[in-house]
Amino acid sequence: MNDSASATQSFESQMGGPSHEVIALATAYARTEAAGIRVADLGCGDGRNSFLLAGVGCSVTSIDNSAQSIGRLRQLAAVHSLPIEAQLCDVRDLRLHGQYDSILAHGIVHFLEQSAATQLISEIKQATKPGGYNVYTVVPFQNLDDIPSDMQAAGYKGSLASNDVMSHYRDWEIISAELYRKWDWHPGVGIHDHPIEKTMFRRPKEGSRGLIRATEISLARSQVSPLSWTPPLISSTIAKSKDQVLAIAGEPDLAIPYYAAGPQFSFRGFAQSGYLLELMFYGNVVVYVANGIVSGISVYATNAYRFDIASQATGPRGTPLMPENAEGA
Repeated sequence: MNDSASATQSFESQMGGPSHEVIALATAYARTEAAGIRVADLGCGDGRNSFLLAGVGCSVTSIDNSAQSIGRLRQLAAVHSLPIEAQLCDVRDLRLHGQYDSILAHGIVHFLEQSAATQLISEIKQATKPGGYNVYTVVPFQNLDDIPSDMQAAGYKGSLASNDVMSHYRDWEIISAELYRKWDWHPGVGIHDHPIEKTMFRRPKEGSRGLIRATEISLARSQVSPLSWTPPLISSTIAKSKDQVLAIAGEPDLAIPYYAAGPQFSFRGFAQSGYLLELMFYGNVVVYVANGIVSGISVYATNAYRFDIASQATGPRGTPLMPENAEGA
């Protein structure tokens, strides 16, 4: 066993594999010669998105307030010789230096007071290059009584409602905006559910159409599955195999694959031979299958988006979003 495989043999990922929109972004960067591209990953956690982006050649600044997470990410970056600068920092004190091609803020803004969240969003926008992307994942509980105990213990503020982040980006291109409720699993927490608002924005750049193309998918009641996705059924389906889901629910209305080659974070661990994330749509219900295992299920309140690579991103480097013979690990 080589050093990189040994370092991740007992690894337990806190958040699973990289997000599908980040897989698309990384693939686009890989096809445009990623060397010189700068990305900031705020609230990086263990580094599932940072690891992917650095693996295609981006220089990544990864920031989190967890000393354990930053320490683990530094170790992984060293073992895999990745260009990741992992910083231990509270985003309330964050000052980004220079400009970035993309800035990610996954699961962090809703832990801030409203004034601090507004200040951080302003900092993110100012630090983004023309033509660059900002990607947010926010948990916008409308009823504070619904907040899970683990999120309360982590300091959830409830200062943001749906569309609050979007209100700061009226002067940018809105690439995608989704709202859904997701059931998933985390170590030490188990299965829980919460609302998610996921948005992607692009700072305008004259004469440029961007690297990512987002196609809106109209979601209606499933035409192929009569299954009623109740919360108990959803919870019991997580961690089942893809074949078991197909046996329960039948073929989906639509399936969208996203693939990241090489070693990657994955559901409940680390995949040495690539990460295949499949989004299986049953009407407005989306089943996430990570390397053949259900990692989560969402019920959408809005339409969804499919992320593809724009023609400007085609080139000799990188891997497609779905290779001909993708194998899970």
